[in-house]
Amino acid sequence: MSPRKADPAVRVALIEAAAQALANQEPLSTRRLAAAVGASPMAVYTRFGSMDELKREVRKEGFARFAARLAETPQTRDPVADLYLMARKYTVFALENEHLYKVMFIERIAGAEMERDALGHLLNGITRCIDAGRFTGDPWPLSLHSWGLMHGLSMIGFTGVFSYEDLLAQAPAIGCNLFVGFGDQPVAARRSIRTAVKRIERDTAFALNLPEAVSPDPDGKHD
Repeated sequence: MSPRKADPAVRVALIEAAAQALANQEPLSTRRLAAAVGASPMAVYTRFGSMDELKREVRKEGFARFAARLAETPQTRDPVADLYLMARKYTVFALENEHLYKVMFIERIAGAEMERDALGHLLNGITRCIDAGRFTGDPWPLSLHSWGLMHGLSMIGFTGVFSYEDLLAQAPAIGCNLFVGFGDQPVAARRSIRTAVKRIERDTAFALNLPEAVSPDPDGKHD
């Protein structure tokens, strides 16, 4: 009889449970993780070898999903509109995957490095805008400026000080200011953003789907 194959769903469930514990700064133990996913404590070591390796895999998994989400952004004749859509993908991923995102960018994990694929997609998007004559300058610092802005908005969303809806409503104005700062003409920037917004409104791939009770209560109360 051939040995039983490990259920990949258990691996994913352990990563999700570990991400939530790390993001919430809760104690991370094999017994606790196993109980959370309905598996035996040995399942952690069978799939990851050690707790440190599990932490690294959480971060790696987060960046893999993140890069895949950014890679879904279409490439059209309007690279500035495409870049705006990529920014939307970034924000939606962060808000829908809060625990993973926090582990990716906040949690210090020994031996873990940021995967470069995600940054590569953003760098390519900026480079396309420069090649089209819309932006000016070096794509590397422009990519860092863009990343910093998107990260900041995502972190503000996590705090609950402003609702996600309020933040996303301001995205067109924020994007226009950023693109003009990068060298684009105001009229062209607004036109590209309108094109992107129309795509967002009709394409469910850009919709924000949050778990219940994640958004702040309008009266300032939380469950």
